[in-house]
Amino acid sequence: MGYYPVMLNVSCRPVVVIGEGPLVGAKIAGLVAAGARVLLFAPMPSPDLMPWTSHADVTWHPRPPTVDDLKGAVMAIAASADQEFNRTVAIWARTHNVWMNVVDTPALSDCLAVSQIRRGDLVLAISTSGQAPILAQAIRRYLESLFPESWAALVDEMHGLRQQAQARIPDPHQRRQWLAVQLAAKWPFSPSKEGGQRNAR
Repeated sequence: MGYYPVMLNVSCRPVVVIGEGPLVGAKIAGLVAAGARVLLFAPMPSPDLMPWTSHADVTWHPRPPTVDDLKGAVMAIAASADQEFNRTVAIWARTHNVWMNVVDTPALSDCLAVSQIRRGDLVLAISTSGQAPILAQAIRRYLESLFPESWAALVDEMHGLRQQAQARIPDPHQRRQWLAVQLAAKWPFSPSKEGGQRNAR
């Protein structure tokens, strides 16, 4: 099965999350970081999930969802231990044209969560199309050492330079060339470092 990678804008938009374990907490953390309004359906949340039930960006419903609860959502994530119920929710989601992700079940999903690294507005996403999640996680851990938090500042700096270029350089080709020069001067990976990293592999 092929997947087309996209960045989904969930800022200020409702996302339904179903489940009660620690994995659900990790899903909510990522959604809240992206600005989503989370609708959590968890009759008996685990202790580590409880703090999210009172979070400002999370509306907790201590009951299972109904088909009507998915109306207007941009996406739904099901991580219930009851796989038959997950299958039912997937059917409900499609009746409302809601993107569906059933955790660890690509066959029931319209979209997959990817292993990711966030450095401010920089997001690196790694996916094996649901075939080998543990490999995606291992690659993420490897890349985390190559992309420290300082990359967030580089993104902000390049954004500022892009705004300057748009205001001062009308020709798109010249603008791209100027930005390329600016980036080359700031690029964290020098040729010697890149060579060392290749040799280390």
